Amino acid sequence: MGYRLDPDRTDPYAGGYDPFGRDERGFVICENRRISDALTAHAEENYDLLGATPSITHTYGVDYTPDAGWRFGTNLEAGQISDDVDGDFDRVAVTGSVSYEEEGFSAGITAGARIEDGETDDSRDRETYLFEGHAS
Repeated sequence: MGYRLDPDRTDPYAGGYDPFGRDERGFVICENRRISDALTAHAEENYDLLGATPSITHTYGVDYTPDAGWRFGTNLEAGQISDDVDGDFDRVAVTGSVSYEEEGFSAGITAGARIEDGETDDSRDRETYLFEGHAS
């Protein structure tokens, strides 16, 4: 269990400590589990229930490493964000990755999609897709 701070804060003491979440902080609970030598899983819960935009986010993932060179991963994120100004919305995101590494060479690709669905109207609806690759 942990306590998350907003990484974009420029002054950690601006406005003082606020135990009710209006200072862009929240509680984080996470678990990492090695299922076997090749398979690990993780789960994370983020709670900001009393802040200006209360949210709950659930993140789950699996990494599979069948040998020293290959690694496969996938993550799922689902959450609800309450926003009195711009409207509440639900978010679902999924990513997958494949990478290979050996001495002097590495390459990989990651693909992901994030879907946001406004609860009151279509103004918060958004679909975002990510594709990234690297080689060296």
